[in-house]
Amino acid sequence: MTVRGNEFTCPATGFSFTKPTRWQFMPGAWMRLDREATIPRTEAGERQRLVAQDPIAVCYWEHRSARHLNPTAQLFRRPWDGTGTLGDAVAGIEALFVALWPDTRVEVATDRAMFAGHRAAHYMLTCTQTFQQDGFSVHFPTRLRGFSILRAGCILTFTVSTPTQRQYRADADVEALIASARCA
Repeated sequence: MTVRGNEFTCPATGFSFTKPTRWQFMPGAWMRLDREATIPRTEAGERQRLVAQDPIAVCYWEHRSARHLNPTAQLFRRPWDGTGTLGDAVAGIEALFVALWPDTRVEVATDRAMFAGHRAAHYMLTCTQTFQQDGFSVHFPTRLRGFSILRAGCILTFTVSTPTQRQYRADADVEALIASARCA
């Protein structure tokens, strides 16, 4: 992985994106604690833990409101054996997220999007993520957007989590971040 200024590049996949100037990069392994705190202690949550991986790239904007999720983008690279399609990925999105967060509302789920110069699966949904730590629970209304593209031997998934409240979502930054994504 290479970071030069605001640009991230993964030489193994040819994927790159440019983060907004006010956003910061952070190691993907640091997201493990957040993931552990937000995945519910349910059967579906335990299944998700088994397949969860650390992202290979993470950037975020810290808006300094403790009441709202920081907008965060993550890039995941998962093995793909060449079976299955983008349509298969889309078909399971709603079931997966509803099992994790019952109030999930899927707004977009398609396998006909374009992302990083390739046909992609795309979803956008809202849900309430609950962070549980040290006996306390904090609820964050969340908007999730994700794009997945199939590459030789892997599925690349780029996700962006933001609060649902417009003033903390950084919509222009998120759109620029998504538009900057490229994959050779």
